[in-house]
Amino acid sequence: MSLISRTRRLLLAASGVSLGLAVVPRTLRATDGAWPGYAKAIVIDGLGGPGSQATELGAPLTPGEAQDLRDSGMTCLHLTVGEVGSMPPDESYEKAVASISRWDAEVDRNPTALARVRTVADIHAVKARGLTGLLYGFQDGVCFETDLERLSTFHGLGIRVIQPTYNRRNQLGDGCME
Repeated sequence: MSLISRTRRLLLAASGVSLGLAVVPRTLRATDGAWPGYAKAIVIDGLGGPGSQATELGAPLTPGEAQDLRDSGMTCLHLTVGEVGSMPPDESYEKAVASISRWDAEVDRNPTALARVRTVADIHAVKARGLTGLLYGFQDGVCFETDLERLSTFHGLGIRVIQPTYNRRNQLGDGCME
């Protein structure tokens, strides 16, 4: 590549960046500092959890945590249920079912903050109602790796996202640490 060609490309790139920097603050500016389109946007947390880091594992959401969810404006949260890691499939299955039951109970305890999400229509419905939808998912497939019939059970319990492996190997594949 010639010096002139490189210089022209650098100039074009710098111009694009400069234009972007000039436009972005104006489009994001709102009176309270928030993006004005947030209230209308469908906002999905790709992998998080309700509560805070200080919340004891398995403890019910506090009224303050439920209020934080309502105030967040987040439409949907993809929530990992069950445990991730190397354990016998039957133990993993039992823990996954217990985790789903636990979060279903939280939805029932907090109907003004949470709702179950199983379809795209559910996402739109929780947005319209001002709730945060919980979309259940697995980060590995240990809980069904030896019995694929369990997938039907999990679908019935609301599982909609499955990552076959995570850090460790299971019968579905190698994890990222292998």
